Amino acid sequence: MKDDNILSMSQTNTKNRLVFYVKMSETLLFSLSLLFFMVLTSVLFSTCSANPIPVYPETTPSFEPAAAINDVQQPGFVIWLILVSFLDFAANMLFLYAGLFLLVMVKLQKEPWFTSISRYRLISGVFLLSAFGILSEWLLGSSIGSLLFIAGIVFIVTFLIGMKWFDLRFVASSFLAGYMVLANVISWIIIFSFL
Repeated sequence: MKDDNILSMSQTNTKNRLVFYVKMSETLLFSLSLLFFMVLTSVLFSTCSANPIPVYPETTPSFEPAAAINDVQQPGFVIWLILVSFLDFAANMLFLYAGLFLLVMVKLQKEPWFTSISRYRLISGVFLLSAFGILSEWLLGSSIGSLLFIAGIVFIVTFLIGMKWFDLRFVASSFLAGYMVLANVISWIIIFSFL
């Protein structure tokens, strides 16, 4: 009887903590999801109509910095860069925040760690991910080989951010990096299917 009460209390505490974390993060996740959707729509329309640079549409099998430099001179490049930066930042914020929350859910990190995450570190980590992502997509293009290389960059940058920014252990940082690659691949598939 005593063991049943302890088990019941433990389950109730776990459920209450889960509800607390979901309520705490639902506003942020909803806002980011809405921003992601709005910016994605804008980027899709602008890229389909103007097609300023070959990040998503045409596939280029090799590294072509000269083509990337020519893209800068095209009209609409600055608008494209701003829109894609917003899109990438919003998506990476959503993915990274959900990934950090997932670390607690799969018990790779403890709950107090999640609540003590610095907003500055979160935003700076997302900024680094977005900067490396946009630069590599712009310079490498969107062929299958390029996307595999970009996925490797996402993995390495996320792994280092996890180790240095969030003080994660090797296993937790590897899990987070793998999750970020998977989330990015899924987003690429969605974007390519629209274009």
